[in-house]
Amino acid sequence: MVSPSEMTETAPAIMTTESERIESSRELVDNEEEEKIRRQKKLEEALEAKSLRRIISAYLKYLTFLSPFKHSSFSGFYIIS
Repeated sequence: MVSPSEMTETAPAIMTTESERIESSRELVDNEEEEKIRRQKKLEEALEAKSLRRIISAYLKYLTFLSPFKHSSFSGFYIIS
């Protein structure tokens, strides 16, 4: 049988264990949130880069469409001079 003094000694240990579990759970949720935010930022950056590539490509096609007979010295693409 457990004496009352033994019960009071184990109670703080149980509370500490419970509070550690709660803190660990919070850290896990925080880490998951940070990971979710990091993945979202990475996706947004990839979409921005893709969009910029499309804009540049369209602009270069536009330049070559304007005048395919005059050569630009800066990039090898054709533009109107």
